[in-house]
Amino acid sequence: MSLIAASRCVRGEEEFVELALREALSNAIIHGNRLDARKLVRVCCRCEGGNGVFIVVRDQGNGFDPVRSRSFGVRNLRAEHGRGIHLMKLAMDEISFKREGTEIRMRKKSSLAQETCASALRVETPCDCSRTVGNP
Repeated sequence: MSLIAASRCVRGEEEFVELALREALSNAIIHGNRLDARKLVRVCCRCEGGNGVFIVVRDQGNGFDPVRSRSFGVRNLRAEHGRGIHLMKLAMDEISFKREGTEIRMRKKSSLAQETCASALRVETPCDCSRTVGNP
């Protein structure tokens, strides 16, 4: 998030991007990889000049059917689970699922079209569930 903020691709919208990213990472670790520390969660983040930020989060789980879970979050906004996808949709301008539900692609458009940014981040790390779950 510090690299996204420094790139100024989504100036003033960083909190929304962070919320969506946290939800995507939580879903990948908990639901996708089922807290298996041997499995990876891959994150690719790209700032595109004038177009905002594009983030891909991919887990090594079995996937899920995003169509089947469409309305689940709306009915359960106060529930402990089931609202992450809904929150990501609210926070980002575009989200889509690929690779049978093991990959989410999210875009937050730049609020200032005249701004440009040239920053890229590619991170591949093992899932450390003891650190991520409970204390993000």
